[in-house]
Amino acid sequence: PIHHATWTLSSFSKRLCEWAYEIYDTIIHSTLGESPRDAYLNGIASTGNRRFTYIGYDDTFHMMTLPSTKKGTARVDSTRGVKINGRYYWSESLRNPFLEGTQIPVRYDPYNMGVGYAYIKNNWVELISEYFSVFVNCTEREVKIASDELRRRIKLSGKQSDVTSSQLAQFLRSTEAEELLLLQRLRDGEVKQAFHVIEGGMSENTIKKKKDKIVEISLNKDSNKDSNKDSIKNILSHLELYEEF
Repeated sequence: PIHHATWTLSSFSKRLCEWAYEIYDTIIHSTLGESPRDAYLNGIASTGNRRFTYIGYDDTFHMMTLPSTKKGTARVDSTRGVKINGRYYWSESLRNPFLEGTQIPVRYDPYNMGVGYAYIKNNWVELISEYFSVFVNCTEREVKIASDELRRRIKLSGKQSDVTSSQLAQFLRSTEAEELLLLQRLRDGEVKQAFHVIEGGMSENTIKKKKDKIVEISLNKDSNKDSNKDSIKNILSHLELYEEF
C-alpha cells in the first residue's frame, strides 16, 4: 500500500533479483526434483537456445510498450501538429499535405512528456512538444498533479475554463510547482533509475563505487611516487661526492 511503502523501486528491484536468481533459482524444487536453474540448463542442453523465440529489448520493443491516448489516434494539423493528451506535438514530417486532416496512430512516453510519437509512412516518428523546455523529462504524473492544482485554483476563483498548455507551462516553471511536485519527482527519479539499469546502464551506487576506486588507485599511485622519491633521496644522501660542479 502506498502509505506503508518503505522500499524505493530500484532497491526493491535489486533485492527481488537476488531472491529470484540467487535463492529461489538454486533451491531444489519439489515438483522438478532439481533447482529451477539446473532444469533450465538441462533444457538448454537438450533443445538448444531457440533464439528465434527471444524478444529483444530494442527500440521496436520499447515503442510497442509505450501507451497511447484513449482514442489511439490524433488528427493532423499541418500548422500545429497533433494533439496528444491536450498538448500539441510537432515534427517536420507532419508538413506532408497528404496527412492534413487525417487520423494517425500516436503514442507518448509517460516519463518524458516533452516528446511524443506518430506513425507516419510505416515508421514511428519522434515529435517535439510545445513548450518543450518545460515538459522535457517531466512525467505524466507530474503533469497531472500540476493540472489538477491549476483546475482547483481556477474553480476557487469562480472562473470556468480549461487548463491551457501555456498556463500549465507557466505554472511548472514556478516555485509553487517545484514544492508541490518535489516528492513526486523523487519517486519518478527512482523509477527512471531502475529503467536505466534495466536498459544496460549502471546504477548510481555502481558509478559511485567505480569513482571511489579510481580515486583510491590515483591516491595509491601518488603515494608510491612519494615513496620512490624518498628512496632516491635516501640513496643520493649516502653517495660520496668526488667533485664540486
